[in-house]
Amino acid sequence: MIFLAAHVKSAGWYVFAFTFQTIVSLNLNINLMKTRDKIFRLAVGLFFTLSFVMSSCSSDDDGDQPSNIVQLQNSTLTSDQEEVPNGSTATGTFTGTYDRNTKIITYSLSWNGITPTNMHFHKGELKKSGPVVIPIGQAPYTSPITNAQTRMLTNAEEADMLAGLWYVNVHSAANPGGEIRGQVRPQ
Repeated sequence: MIFLAAHVKSAGWYVFAFTFQTIVSLNLNINLMKTRDKIFRLAVGLFFTLSFVMSSCSSDDDGDQPSNIVQLQNSTLTSDQEEVPNGSTATGTFTGTYDRNTKIITYSLSWNGITPTNMHFHKGELKKSGPVVIPIGQAPYTSPITNAQTRMLTNAEEADMLAGLWYVNVHSAANPGGEIRGQVRPQ
């Protein structure tokens, strides 16, 4: 089968003869070129996408802590955070981290102006008293306590602590219900 095409030029007529096979071959070559162009564009797009993703997921060089470690906010312990402020001028500082894998809080606690008789982690909102969750050592206490660890938290305790519903309470003979306290909150 022969297909004819004509092209008019000012000098005359040119006639081109194409067989069906030639037309199919030309069409395939054109489609192949389009396919190659699409593949090239796709490859370039994937390269840039992967480059962006990989640069976003690069090694942890910026000093951030692993995602299983939760930094706890530094907390200043004062008497005005007690449910009923007692006028004490004693103060304290709590710092710590929580490891989601081990479910353990590692903390440091310091104080001045008070002779503690007991210290605990309690469950409770700001300025609300709550039950003891975990005791902190035994008297006599010496400031500072550094790199101490709690026992493993239960799932419910973990949820409460991560929700900011825990506080550190330092008790004294003058204020057995608690002289100074500070909330434990994740950053």
